[in-house]
Amino acid sequence: MSWLPGILLATSVNTLAQPEPAGPKAPRYVEGELLVKFKGGPKGEAAGRVKNALKHTVKRDFDAIGWQHIQLPPGLTVEEVPARYKNDPDVLAVEPNYLLPP
Repeated sequence: MSWLPGILLATSVNTLAQPEPAGPKAPRYVEGELLVKFKGGPKGEAAGRVKNALKHTVKRDFDAIGWQHIQLPPGLTVEEVPARYKNDPDVLAVEPNYLLPP
């Protein structure tokens, strides 16, 4: 880049915007983990009922925002399970545990 009085002239290519590498993409979430928001919060009756029905493990409760971080039972994947949670009327939202970009 070069400077002129009061004007910045960009003379180089932006190196921050790089294409993603070719080949299989790594998952952008933690396999086997979901974030779920239940009616009544993470310690409410609905959260307990769904836990008993779907047999997940609670990793962490986020009481202040009403979400629960869960570990799916062995053999279940993030791709196949969210529909089970979304179909429950006491589940307000469900998302994979997404990874932050590097």
